[in-house]
Amino acid sequence: MTELSKFEIDAIAEIINIGAGHASNALSVMTRKDIHMSFPEVKLCPIEKIPQLLGNPEDLVAAVYLKIEGKSNNKLIPVGSLIFMLQHDSAEELAALLENRKPPKEKSFELGEMDVSALEETGNILSGASLTAISKVLDMQLVESLPHFAHDMLQAVLSFCLIELAPKATDALTFTTAFEVEGHEIDAYFLLLLDPESLELLSKRLRTLFEDMLAEYIEEEYSDA
Repeated sequence: MTELSKFEIDAIAEIINIGAGHASNALSVMTRKDIHMSFPEVKLCPIEKIPQLLGNPEDLVAAVYLKIEGKSNNKLIPVGSLIFMLQHDSAEELAALLENRKPPKEKSFELGEMDVSALEETGNILSGASLTAISKVLDMQLVESLPHFAHDMLQAVLSFCLIELAPKATDALTFTTAFEVEGHEIDAYFLLLLDPESLELLSKRLRTLFEDMLAEYIEEEYSDA
């Protein structure tokens, strides 16, 4: 699999943060709430270590999962997948805030139909905004599937999400998510899992963009010398 440099990882983080800004605005308009979202930390994490990064395998989590395909020569090619994941307590709190109600005082292990709908829409808006930013770099139209929602133990959710990609990829880009709704901080993770070919293409495009920017800067600085 492609080894990403620190520059490339930082560049991807910046691209996704642009998407997060657009997602924050869209969610704020939709809910009429003050919502801020960013990704302060990104790392390329071995797939087998993702469960350790996100919590204990038996932790109850909620996740929104979408598959990504790219359009090339009128053909759809697999690109990867996106996962927006929260611990159950955070999912319950986020859903309550989005639905204009107070989070339940007593611990519950269930999510209602409205809760699931609110979380799916959040994941859908976040992924859509992020994919728009990524597609501009890849210079490829990206198509996302309908959101799939899972509410289960962490290990079970990840096994379902990674089953297609695991045989082809060894690492995933994991983003720590700073998510604030009306002053309430929500703990969440955002995972971008790219097919090796797509990650290689993204790496090449980032290098090309950087080289073009550098060449343009040199030309501007020394054209009158």
